[in-house]
Amino acid sequence: MDAVLRDLRYAVRMLLRTPGVTAAAVLALALGIGATTSIFSVMHAVLLRSLGWGEESRLVAVRGNFEAQNLIGCCSARSCWCCSSPARKWRI
Repeated sequence: MDAVLRDLRYAVRMLLRTPGVTAAAVLALALGIGATTSIFSVMHAVLLRSLGWGEESRLVAVRGNFEAQNLIGCCSARSCWCCSSPARKWRI
């Protein structure tokens, strides 16, 4: 414990001896913490919050082997990625 106090006193003495280096270190820390906080805030707002679908617990992802069922290419480019008849069967 005595060694830690000695090291802290020495660190404070060195920081007070060179105020320019101290100011640069404090500025670098402040910019780093501020940038990290702002990036996390943007990521949280964009990626981590709810997507606003409403009733997110009911959303599902449907995957399957559509080639085996001859479903690929049965829809036009402007419609969905699967045929409407199987999609009706999948509805909850």
